Amino acid sequence: MNPSRAIQLNRTSDLQKLKSEGESPQAQYTWLKHGVSRYGGEKWLQDTIAHGSGVQTCYETVLGDPDCAKDFFTYATRGDQNCGCNKAYGLESRPDDNADIYCIGACSEESQEESPEPQDEDLEPQLELESPESQDVDLEPQEESPESQEEESS
Repeated sequence: MNPSRAIQLNRTSDLQKLKSEGESPQAQYTWLKHGVSRYGGEKWLQDTIAHGSGVQTCYETVLGDPDCAKDFFTYATRGDQNCGCNKAYGLESRPDDNADIYCIGACSEESQEESPEPQDEDLEPQLELESPESQDVDLEPQEESPESQEEESS
C-alpha cells in the first residue's frame, strides 16, 4: 500500500472515531506559510462546507474528503475564507497573500520543502527502437500484378 494512502486512511478513521464518540478532533495541523497548496492539483471544498467555516472545520473536511492528500491544506483567511486541499501527497504552492497553507500532523523540515518538479529529461518519452535488421520488413520492390497494370492503362 502507498504510504501516503495509509496515512490518509489512518487520519480519516481517527476523525470518524472521534465524531462517532461525540468528540471534536483536536487541531493536528500547523501554519506553514502564505499561499495555496496545489501539488497534484487544487480542490476547493465550497460545495462541502460554507465559506467562513474556519480553519478547524476546513481541517476536518479535508480529512474526510477522498480526493485530498491529507498532508497540507489551504484556508483563504484574508480572502473569501474558502477551504481547499492538494490532491497528491507532497508540497507545491502558488503565491497568494490572502491564503494560508497548513501542514497536517507533524511537520518536519523535509515536509516543508517544495516537492521537486519533473526535469525535462524526465518528461521525454523513452522509445526503444529496433534496428532495421531485426524488423520483419520486406525492402525488395514488389512486382505489380497484371490487374493493377490494366487499371493504370485505362
